Amino acid sequence: MFATKNNHGFSFVELMVVVVIIGILATGIIMMFTDPTGKVKTAVFEMRGDINLARAEAVKENENFVMQFLFNSAEGGAGGAFCNKDNLANCYVGGNFHGTIICWDDGDFNCSDQAADDIVKINIFGREAKFYDFTATPLPPDGPTATPPGVALAGKNGIALTSTNNHLVMVPNGTITSDGATTDDGAIVVYYPLDGSPGKIRGKPFALVLSSGTTGKVELRRWRVEITDNGGTPQDERWSRK
Repeated sequence: MFATKNNHGFSFVELMVVVVIIGILATGIIMMFTDPTGKVKTAVFEMRGDINLARAEAVKENENFVMQFLFNSAEGGAGGAFCNKDNLANCYVGGNFHGTIICWDDGDFNCSDQAADDIVKINIFGREAKFYDFTATPLPPDGPTATPPGVALAGKNGIALTSTNNHLVMVPNGTITSDGATTDDGAIVVYYPLDGSPGKIRGKPFALVLSSGTTGKVELRRWRVEITDNGGTPQDERWSRK
């Protein structure tokens, strides 16, 4: 009886196969939007693209461009109460959203005083993704204590560069600098804190690694469990390219 066709020409088995496929796809979509590790990965991938965008603008326009890191922005949006090109003040105060802003550099490495036409892009992370900010509280016991290059994270805000600035300056020759002259490298760590408990981690943090300011090379790392013996016992956690 399973081969019996309905009025549309499909058998029961064929209909069940379609239902199963739809269920699998729906589950994958739900996981994509709810997985904390996935949300962090999305933010870091977009930030890597934005670094390349800022570099491309610097080369194309033969001018310096700044990528500035934001820590207390109002949620991104089109309204006057949100962080956007026409309301830059809201990108620096009024909320707890993290993100980045790219602008033409007028010499002060700061996008907050720029005209709307000089803003290239604003990227406010989703509510769950944050720079790994633990300037006043202990680092989570299940999270990284150092960046992939080995720079300690205690007392930092997730932006661990060779400079002490919360910005990058892209110059026309394609290099990444701290001031338009001195090459900069290091790492930017993003994570997903547990609601109401920033000292606890959901998912695994990701790091965007500026491995060479001279070449402008940007890589991704993930904080993950490494299996290091044949018995399958987790030995430690470390930054991985996988």
